[in-house]
Amino acid sequence: MRSQPEETNATMMEVQSMIWMAASVFGGLIVLAMLFKTLQECIARRWPSTPGRVLTSEQRWKEAEGTDRNGVAAVGNYPMVLYEYEVSGLKYRSHRLALGLEARNSEVAEVLARYPVGAAVTVYYNPARPDAAILERQSLRGFAQGLAGILAIIACAAFVAPIAINHLILFGERVLPGAQNTHGVIVCGTLGLLSVLFGLFSLIQTLKERRWPAASGRIISSRVDISRETIQLSGSFKGTSRTTRSLTTIYRPVVVYRYEADGLPHESSRITAGVAVRASTPQPARTVVERYPVGSAVTVRYNPKNAAESILETSFGGLFTGLILGAVLLFVALAISGFMHRPI
Repeated sequence: MRSQPEETNATMMEVQSMIWMAASVFGGLIVLAMLFKTLQECIARRWPSTPGRVLTSEQRWKEAEGTDRNGVAAVGNYPMVLYEYEVSGLKYRSHRLALGLEARNSEVAEVLARYPVGAAVTVYYNPARPDAAILERQSLRGFAQGLAGILAIIACAAFVAPIAINHLILFGERVLPGAQNTHGVIVCGTLGLLSVLFGLFSLIQTLKERRWPAASGRIISSRVDISRETIQLSGSFKGTSRTTRSLTTIYRPVVVYRYEADGLPHESSRITAGVAVRASTPQPARTVVERYPVGSAVTVRYNPKNAAESILETSFGGLFTGLILGAVLLFVALAISGFMHRPI
């Protein structure tokens, strides 16, 4: 039977190996993506140029693939800059600005101001496919700096995290009376603290959003989105770990509204600052959709620094869930540590 220090060292080695493995995989994927992007930019920098002229410069809306970080079917505001150019006596039209991600939301106004209708532009086109063209070529120096910064952060996290965890475990073993519960206390305490911090952050963010300026809006689309998702369940039976996967139907409301702010029309599908409604039964999504029928007038709160960011509801809703969950986990950590049983 191993002693407590030996178990601590073994646990530390396992944690260190997992962190380094995750950092290596994550860092490798980022490096590959950045190298591919850099290769694209290098090729585009050799493309010839030709004069062009902007035909259309306006804001468009479209529903993005997937969902945003809150599980909402995201509707994005994009600049539509259509330009015309000529290569070898043939005229072409394109609306692609650059090889990277599309400009959206807060960047729309800046792009439209940069490319007004009728403006003369320099078009860079692919000589093998003249119909493939861009207006902007990004700096390779910026890619190199971004890549170096990301790798530096990953390297620091990979080396600092195991040291910090090791010191945390050793500290817990010194101050907690029940050494056998040290790891459980640290896990519950850390998760509880993170939940409390997340709850406080969400609460502060909601208080800020309640002070955002208001604009009149109108619902242009309101429906229940139905998707099939794979849910993975892990467990053990008689000492054997098992993983099962099952397809589940997920229902979520998609409410799109239009409003005007800072002289520009916008569309959004974000309802609240909290986590979006996602359920395996249709009723919760139907309740939201029935609350916002198509054509109904709504009051929209929008970010004064980024008018494309908006919400319909500023209620606290389930924001206290993180605080309550964090408090419960912290209480469990105190309970299993034996701290509450210490003589005063």
